Amino acid sequence: MEQWAEFTTFTGETEATAMKRALQRGLQAERLDQAFLAVHRGASTSEAAQIAGLPRAVFIEECLDHHVAIDGRTWSWDWSAPPTSSPLINDPPHSGSYESPSAKEKAMSISVVGPNDGEQSGGEPIRCRIIEDATHTQHRLGLIEAMVPPGPAGPPQHLHRDHDETFIVTDGKLRFTSGADSVDVEAGSCVTVPAGTPHTFANPFGEAAKFICTLTPDLYVDYFRALGKLPVDERGLLDPADVGRTMAAYATEVIR
Repeated sequence: MEQWAEFTTFTGETEATAMKRALQRGLQAERLDQAFLAVHRGASTSEAAQIAGLPRAVFIEECLDHHVAIDGRTWSWDWSAPPTSSPLINDPPHSGSYESPSAKEKAMSISVVGPNDGEQSGGEPIRCRIIEDATHTQHRLGLIEAMVPPGPAGPPQHLHRDHDETFIVTDGKLRFTSGADSVDVEAGSCVTVPAGTPHTFANPFGEAAKFICTLTPDLYVDYFRALGKLPVDERGLLDPADVGRTMAAYATEVIR
């Protein structure tokens, strides 16, 4: 108990409170280690985040902080521990090793996506092109391009809990709405939407518009992939209820 007496003198806590808090930290650390192990065995970051009991964006930051490999990164670990236990519990994070890239590898590590390249995604009639799916950014940044035809198509007003967005209009004109306020945005303009901010966009104008959208972190990239699998009605539009359910799976709330 002497170690607790010394600790509580520093923190001002009772010994019982200090012991309880330390136990909670230990349980959280164990859950996090099990989540790291799940990623190594092929689980998605969303699945592993549920194991850890954390939002996906927070779990990804923990992976980066603890140097846990995501998508085959160059961090390596001793995974010789029995499969029933987590090697991260037995071996502290510093037992991993990082293979520092050479100058030549650094020079060749940029990613270039041509104007006709990328992954086609999104839901009709708005079409999206995934330019950066966060494979090259350790999940810190995703990047899409979207083409919005004239007409009623557009997402319901919504807010994101776990990521920020920036829209850079590159062609045409779009109307962005936040709450009851709307603003018409021309090509060359930039609209920043922090997490927790209600927003939507539409194209009530006479020509198609195009924008590039940054997603930080990349949580919402898979949302656009999911949109491409949803059915459309006779007008070629998505069902707003389907869109809302899909948004909810990616820490996004529709504003009624």
